[in-house]
Amino acid sequence: MKNIDKTNFYKLWIAIVMCTFIFAGLSFAYFSANFPVNQIEVGGEAGEFEINLITEEEGYINVTGMQLIYEHEKEEKAAKGEFKVITGNNSYAIKYTISLVELHVSENLLSTDFKWHLICLNDTSKSIYGTFKNADGTTFLLNENLLIGPDSIDEYELLIWLQESGTDQITLMNGEFEGKISITAGMQYKNP
Repeated sequence: MKNIDKTNFYKLWIAIVMCTFIFAGLSFAYFSANFPVNQIEVGGEAGEFEINLITEEEGYINVTGMQLIYEHEKEEKAAKGEFKVITGNNSYAIKYTISLVELHVSENLLSTDFKWHLICLNDTSKSIYGTFKNADGTTFLLNENLLIGPDSIDEYELLIWLQESGTDQITLMNGEFEGKISITAGMQYKNP
């Protein structure tokens, strides 16, 4: 009789352990199915892709005490910010935009003589230049609709300088500039 009770005890114990594992497995499956993985959102367009902005100084470019220089001197004497746009193993190309955000340009520098040159070191077709004459907001567009493929790197330099014009430019002295490099991006759904 004691053998039958012992056998029933083991059967009951095994049934309880199996029910516990089954319940735990079902609970895990339920919660996994009902809490979706967050999608990466960059620039307002959701999708599963990887793009990173690698900068120095957390992306900030601060310029004070600028001196007037000639355009041919900009490579040596201009203020310079360097950054990289890096993609992961994405299924498609990514279209991105480069801007300056958190922008502050003192009023005396809103001039055609306050210049910038965005240089893509590995693809000159992405290079562009301009002035800060109309930089009166907190965001300033540098370049847009740029394509980058999977597992790629675009390396940039942003040069900022006061251009010597040979005229009286005393009003440009003692200006202040600060901005932060930013990118927004979205999936292109075709490779470049």
